[in-house]
Amino acid sequence: MYGGAISNTIAANGGAVYVSSGTFTLDGGTITGCSATTVGGGVYLTGDAAIFNMESGTISGCYAPSA
Repeated sequence: MYGGAISNTIAANGGAVYVSSGTFTLDGGTITGCSATTVGGGVYLTGDAAIFNMESGTISGCYAPSA
């Protein structure tokens, strides 16, 4: 994600971003106010092949009841 915004979304896992394989890069964008009902309020990675790169940007105000 190069710029842009994800905001106020809801999902079971990974309120904004769910990665099971491959790479997600956040560079200059914002993820705000997202929530998950289980895990990963803003970003959730699962599996050995999931990669998250944060070059710049902001993740704030996201919530999940579990880590």
